[in-house]
Amino acid sequence: MKNVLLTTTALVAFAGAAAAEVSFSGSAEVGYNDEYVDGAYASGDMTISMSQELNNGIVATLSYGLTFDEDDQDGDDFPTITLESAYGTLSAGDVEFAAVDHFSGVSGMDADAAWENDGDPVFRLDTSFGGIDASVSAEHDDNDLEDGDELDDVSFGASGTFGSVSFGLGYESFDWNGHEFMGINAGTSFSGVDVDVAYASHSDDAGATTTDSIGVAVSAEVGGAVLSGYYASNDGNSTDQNYGVAADFNAGMANVGVWFDGGDQGEDFGIDVSAEAGEGVMVYAGYADVDNTMYLGATYDLGAGAEIGVSYASDDAGGATEEIGPNDYYEGISLWASMSF
Repeated sequence: MKNVLLTTTALVAFAGAAAAEVSFSGSAEVGYNDEYVDGAYASGDMTISMSQELNNGIVATLSYGLTFDEDDQDGDDFPTITLESAYGTLSAGDVEFAAVDHFSGVSGMDADAAWENDGDPVFRLDTSFGGIDASVSAEHDDNDLEDGDELDDVSFGASGTFGSVSFGLGYESFDWNGHEFMGINAGTSFSGVDVDVAYASHSDDAGATTTDSIGVAVSAEVGGAVLSGYYASNDGNSTDQNYGVAADFNAGMANVGVWFDGGDQGEDFGIDVSAEAGEGVMVYAGYADVDNTMYLGATYDLGAGAEIGVSYASDDAGGATEEIGPNDYYEGISLWASMSF
């Protein structure tokens, strides 16, 4: 919630080779919380990236990320290598599955997202042609003992526009647990109204459990307010019909968002407010009904990617105790300072 990425770049000369560009970027936060963490805490991340121009206009990049928080210190399981040319980009390592970056679902859909990579090494090819972006990825999963060393887990995605209509689609098939995903979405605008529709099917255990979802979302600006709504139908799941409406508008110096969700997912409503208090100070407040969740926070911008902040948040259900509100506040009282560079 408090990361603004700035990059520091250095030029490093390697013996017998052209100059390579090396960049470091990251963020860090230290703070105190009286309830969830119950004491001092620190978190942060850093990414190291090295790039080199090769022959024929190919650019090679090597990147590696490190993260730490109050519970753990960890790094990527392996570095990521990319080869980028005018024809496309080949990546290997800590890379996302192709379908994830192309398909977009609608709120309320149970099968609204493809599986994300949880740390396995992935090979991926990205290319563009005729205004369409396409990607294909594959990995070998050690859990699959039947196919030996074959790349048996595959993912495909494509997205682009045809005239005033944008589209996205994704497909995944992972042999080791019978996981299969297929999704397609489309969106367009007319007379100031934005309309998005999506369909997705998600199955596990060789089709033993399957969920089919279809959803539609509509938004429009009316009198300075952005009004939006969604409806989703899910076959094969207990939350069969879901719907919701929201309004975002400006009230003086404050931005206000109110929303309502209903249907088989249960009813919930809430409000989120953010306001500029002047001299780099931002104030945030909000409430959600279902868990009697509320938050109040303020930040002061110190410039150059640094800020200090204070917040109070509560959750009667004891659920989202480290991600309360859109700024992901900890439950209880928190004081922090953060910097990005």
